[in-house]
Amino acid sequence: MLFVVIKVLERVGLLNFMSLNLLAKEEADLTPPILDGLKKGGHNNHSPHVLYFGHEFFHFFRAKKQEFKTPPQNDKNYTLVWLLDQIENEGIADQINVKQLYWGDAPLAGTEKAKKELKDREKAAGEITAFSDILAGIADHPEWKYGLSKQARKIITRSGHVAGFYMANTILENFDKAELVAVVRNPFKFFYLYNKAASLDGDAPQFSDKAISVIKDIESKCSLTENSTDNK
Repeated sequence: MLFVVIKVLERVGLLNFMSLNLLAKEEADLTPPILDGLKKGGHNNHSPHVLYFGHEFFHFFRAKKQEFKTPPQNDKNYTLVWLLDQIENEGIADQINVKQLYWGDAPLAGTEKAKKELKDREKAAGEITAFSDILAGIADHPEWKYGLSKQARKIITRSGHVAGFYMANTILENFDKAELVAVVRNPFKFFYLYNKAASLDGDAPQFSDKAISVIKDIESKCSLTENSTDNK
């Protein structure tokens, strides 16, 4: 099964050193107790590879029809667009494999990878709050956008996995899955939906009005959909 996954990833251009390393690590995690846990959870020994496969294919197909354009790398909005996109892209993709296999009482919750995931996720609320503060700083001082954007990239760890997973979870805990699916190709709408979910959640940090104003400004320049700033 692992060989098949590798060949298909290679065929569609998704195979790299990181994906090979992750697949090999998941293969090593499949000890007899873990296999037993997988079966009790309705999975089998192929599930980690299949779900990882689904994670990567989510990225592949999402990129086919995005509802926004990425500005050139020398554009002052490039880093922020990259961050908004990464947070949504990885946060939703992690719902496919990380949440089903490593989160809560999932079958692989006792592995070293699961412990690392849990430790990382504890930083999520702090990352979101800090990112909101940086965006608010950009609202107050637009001339600092380039430098503050670089600081934001340092705060958002693991290319958006940590904050994104938290945000996607918060959305799913407060809205139907269809609401998340509706914004899956649009990071701006993902952030607006998260803020609505956070307001209902009570514990999740919200992005301030100033932070949202910066996201709306970027959306007005990069969105590929009509009436992009309506209904926020």
